[in-house]
Amino acid sequence: MTTLLPPAARALLKTAFPGQPIYAVAATVGGFSNLTLALTIGTARCVAKIATRPTKREDLHREAAALTWLAAQATIPALPGQHLAPIPTLRALLDDETTTVELLDALPGVPGITRYDGGLRTLSLPLLQLCKHLAGVHMLPVPSIPALTGGIELLRGSLVLDDPQLDDDLRRAFSSALEHIGGRPQICFTHGDPGLHNILVASDEQDLSGLLDWEWAGAGEPARDLAWLRWTLHWRGFGAVADLGTYRVYSGKTRAYIDGQFDPVLLDAYALARIAAILGGLEPHERGEWIRRARWTITAPRIP
Repeated sequence: MTTLLPPAARALLKTAFPGQPIYAVAATVGGFSNLTLALTIGTARCVAKIATRPTKREDLHREAAALTWLAAQATIPALPGQHLAPIPTLRALLDDETTTVELLDALPGVPGITRYDGGLRTLSLPLLQLCKHLAGVHMLPVPSIPALTGGIELLRGSLVLDDPQLDDDLRRAFSSALEHIGGRPQICFTHGDPGLHNILVASDEQDLSGLLDWEWAGAGEPARDLAWLRWTLHWRGFGAVADLGTYRVYSGKTRAYIDGQFDPVLLDAYALARIAAILGGLEPHERGEWIRRARWTITAPRIP
């Protein structure tokens, strides 16, 4: 239904694609950060991400920069001939005074988030495949693009520390986490939001057909991604597989280096810093759910 498409977004698309019909508008599976819709423009099936809040608009611009940069990385330098999982092709990035629309070509596949429904039986293989491609992402160099310089956790996370909704324990935990990751090396490209919620699984299930949602992408170190993937599994009740041991098989790094990236204290700090950054991008009245998740994070049994 075209009524799902906000008027401002529709106007931007009509201006960018004059004379082409916009139809078959439908909600997508996932799309937690922004209004995300599947739609057809002319004959092309696309995905439109729509944002009006300044931080969310900034995120869409970051993703557009990441996708443009990634499109130029044909292979992973350290592993000749190995290709990354397919990533969306950026079709357009549109702005007016109030709205940003990022238009991507749609990719085929089954949303990875559905693999949680079958438990370990259905999530183990996609998780292994994700670890393989994540290791490939970490083979890529640090981009020399201002939008992808990293540090978003520190910038946004600090914005929430004065929120009176935080109790003292949570405020101390956030402060400690942000201090812990401050000054960490930025040695590779990172996805920023890896998880089954951001993959597409091929119909034959032999590999991933898409690695999606690069809004948090930027320079960093593998622990930045490993921490968030680990946290998403733990949050959904799959802490038993959250050691992500299969990543080690594909990383191409020395054992000592990888052991350092799997330091539980470092991973916990990155996860909490990410939650602080998510909160920092929200208005105070919108923070309740993520404050609840943060409290769970500091009180739940730790992953071994």
